[in-house]
Amino acid sequence: MNYRFAVAAKTPLTLSQFLFIVGFNSILLGIVLISSKAFTISETEAASLGHAQPFWESAEIAAQTGVPLLIRSHIRPDNPHSYERIEQFSTNTDYDHLDGIAWNILAISTSIRPTKKTILQRNYLFYLLSVWLYSFALAWRHRSWIVGPSTFTACSFLIFLPQVQTLLRADYVVQGMVAVAPIFMSVYLLSTCEIFSNPHRNLRYWLPAILIYSFFLRYISVIHSANQSSMLIMSVVCLPLIYLRFRPQRRVLWGVLFFSIIGVLSFEVFVIGLREYRDQVMHFTHPQPEHTDHTTFSIIYLGIGSFENSIGLTPSDDYMWHQSLIEQKAEELGVTITPEERAIIGGAPKAEFLYFRLWTAYVKQHPFEYLKNRIQANAWIIARFALRGVYPQMSGAEQAAWCAIAVLSWAIIGWIMWAFLYYRLPIESVIILISGYMSMALMGILHHPVRGVFSGMPVLLIVITGAVLLILGILRRPYFHKLDL
Repeated sequence: MNYRFAVAAKTPLTLSQFLFIVGFNSILLGIVLISSKAFTISETEAASLGHAQPFWESAEIAAQTGVPLLIRSHIRPDNPHSYERIEQFSTNTDYDHLDGIAWNILAISTSIRPTKKTILQRNYLFYLLSVWLYSFALAWRHRSWIVGPSTFTACSFLIFLPQVQTLLRADYVVQGMVAVAPIFMSVYLLSTCEIFSNPHRNLRYWLPAILIYSFFLRYISVIHSANQSSMLIMSVVCLPLIYLRFRPQRRVLWGVLFFSIIGVLSFEVFVIGLREYRDQVMHFTHPQPEHTDHTTFSIIYLGIGSFENSIGLTPSDDYMWHQSLIEQKAEELGVTITPEERAIIGGAPKAEFLYFRLWTAYVKQHPFEYLKNRIQANAWIIARFALRGVYPQMSGAEQAAWCAIAVLSWAIIGWIMWAFLYYRLPIESVIILISGYMSMALMGILHHPVRGVFSGMPVLLIVITGAVLLILGILRRPYFHKLDL
């Protein structure tokens, strides 16, 4: 017996259906955005949000000098200028200097500044834009005009839920984009499914669109340090599954990959050009930083401290900022710090590879403890979704129960992905959103369980997507039939 799903026949969208989707979704987008919390929030409440971004100052300098990507200089003997590169504050992490480009350009030509309220509005706008694109990609993939408005209506009204507002506001406002980045990535992956599904696909219009969208994805990836990690995880999980599911022709596969890479590189070239323009105008020769603030592996290493552990690490930034504490843990783990890694900025070594060695050394020496604590971190996330309180405050029996559920949940994820390939189920969008959940959960598991709450966004979209496909009859009830032998 072979388990299959019946799928409604696909017919291309007509021009009138296409225009209806675009028009309806656009009108609803405007109505929902204007009536959302981002536009109705008071100045007093906005002031209570997390701290402002460093590119607020950069935007002011850009408005004054007409030169972007600068921040007011600290007193440094190696910098004779009153300004320095904003990437000196942080390179490709947290408040990434690349996100400052948009704010700088706006500051030069308009009165718009990256205040807390403005960034909150940006988060809401980008969320609505992401689900607008997602609903349209879903309608295009299933050749159903009603899927677009149905999905977008359900997704757009999510921003009136207090829980979703919490995600978009987070503890400091720019972090709200962490919940949005996987949705933008889902659009790219869903479009890839559509391209791969037809071996005779005409790529004349698809490939330029892929290039432009990849350029945009690169911008989204640097708004917050976690965005890049989550989007890469989604790619690593989904692209092999999509390839195995559709087996595209080589010209299609290499065309998509090539134009995606070109799009990303184009963004890098754009940034380099903007920076060179700045340097020429300001006669600015201050070198780029060699070290960074919060790096990928520093966060993973710090995640060891989320639970009781053999090296006494706690989830405190002190273990990334203070040289003595880093050296102490390195000595306990038998990790040697090279002279190059002792370069100090802000009082601590900022060496990515050092944190990678600290993390791997701990995992090698305490593998079962690490595995147990990662399962507990996953249990913490799931228990929080179920509104069961804070995991560390639960009884031992309840903790064990949630750990069992956590292990079972990942087993179910594995089974769904296997079924997607083996039975050729038409659930590409669900698989992609599951990968979004995995990327958000993994960051929460590896760093701190509290961060795992962002995985709630893909979960909500999985529920909405599955419900729309079933209600509209696109994904029909499963049936059994005999194999042809």
